[in-house]
Amino acid sequence: MSAPSHGAVATLGLVLLCWANTTYAGCEKGPDRQVAQSGEWQVAFRTTPAPVKVGQPFGLVAEVCAPPGVTVSDLKVDALMPAHKHGMNYRPQVSRNSGNQFQVTGLLFHMPGRWQYVFEVQTSKGQETLRLDDNLR
Repeated sequence: MSAPSHGAVATLGLVLLCWANTTYAGCEKGPDRQVAQSGEWQVAFRTTPAPVKVGQPFGLVAEVCAPPGVTVSDLKVDALMPAHKHGMNYRPQVSRNSGNQFQVTGLLFHMPGRWQYVFEVQTSKGQETLRLDDNLR
């Protein structure tokens, strides 16, 4: 069997890159929306209120965008400070609005620095974890 040509390898690489960077309708990044992505999974969210301020409670509205044919059953949300090796002092509450949209309340970043949103999506294919960094000043 012969090795694939450079053109075939480049084409396959481009296809995989495009597949991994698919943006679903409803999960586009915007001026008031952030997007966490992991492979073909995305969670688009906006914070309420915006912007997030140190020591002030906030919530978020999140839309989970999953590959076709995959059912989203649940979403868990948390936030960590990787540099300090700790999370929030609060446990957020998540409720489903409709479809794959979720309302999250009870978030609070108690100090400035790099925080990381953590979204655990439960689906018909298992669990997917998505993370997104945010620098709070």
